[in-house]
Amino acid sequence: MKRSYLTTGFTLIESLLVLSLVSIMVTLSVGVTKELERELAIRHFFTKLDRHILLNHQASFVEQERVIMGRESGSGLIYFKVGEQSFILPVPEELHVSNFPPMNFTIGTGDKGQMRSFYITWEAKKIDISYNFLFGKGHYEKTIRKKT
Repeated sequence: MKRSYLTTGFTLIESLLVLSLVSIMVTLSVGVTKELERELAIRHFFTKLDRHILLNHQASFVEQERVIMGRESGSGLIYFKVGEQSFILPVPEELHVSNFPPMNFTIGTGDKGQMRSFYITWEAKKIDISYNFLFGKGHYEKTIRKKT
């Protein structure tokens, strides 16, 4: 009895088709990964900003030290100063920060009628984020609006 083995191979066209499909899939995933990485960096920035605002505001009451929060003029840096310590938070290039006056958090110096605000614009997502600080009450309000 004679055994016959099926000896078939891939043609050049089939090999090129598979190679091109794999190349397209890899290229698309790299492009999507970079965009996702940028968006995650921006979301991480907002998480860190919210956390530092809350912690430094609370530190001004607990430690009874003066806390200064502001933006260095002409740069993309937000700073927090608590006594002798300072922390600098870099703002991602995709975001635009405007109207950010230095703010002092010190116990017993708040005016319930005084409100200060700063704004962050995320052009790629068409989102405006505003931070409104009501001094004397010890909290802030974050508002997120979609541009139309």
